[in-house]
Amino acid sequence: AKGVCTAADMDEKIIDAVPSGTLAVGDSVRIVMEERLGTKAVFYGFFLPLLVMVTVLFSVSGFGGGELAALLAGLGSLAPYYFVLYVFRSRIEKDFVFRAEKKNKF
Repeated sequence: AKGVCTAADMDEKIIDAVPSGTLAVGDSVRIVMEERLGTKAVFYGFFLPLLVMVTVLFSVSGFGGGELAALLAGLGSLAPYYFVLYVFRSRIEKDFVFRAEKKNKF
């Protein structure tokens, strides 16, 4: 069952976070980020690639390409998309800032 678990299901993760206040080694912390950044991550990771793929799929199909050609072009369009995302990862990383806040003891 562990093979089908996502990162959200795991207990231990390594995240770069900026401390919010004074923290000491061994403190129990909570990692937070702005809600708008979650929306932005979903946009870059899911919505935009889906839009690119569907646009290419219908464009190839509309210009007389067969179903197989449209399918392969649509799927093939994801490779350049994710490559561009990879190239600009340092620029995108600057937007995604996580903060470590001390947990309340109760």
